[in-house]
Amino acid sequence: MLALVLSSSDFVPSVKIIGITYLPLMVGEGLITGFAIAFLKRVRPEIFASQPPLAQRNHTQ
Repeated sequence: MLALVLSSSDFVPSVKIIGITYLPLMVGEGLITGFAIAFLKRVRPEIFASQPPLAQRNHTQ
């Protein structure tokens, strides 16, 4: 969208419309992602466990 605005001021009205219609989609994506992360933390918390970088793990073996 930034590219449209920077290319010509003629595109500003359409960028506003696109931005306004995209807001509900952003909220929906955020909610779905949040629920997915909360579910995974509850079911498989080891996925989010902190581990040393791969290079350090290879040197300690």
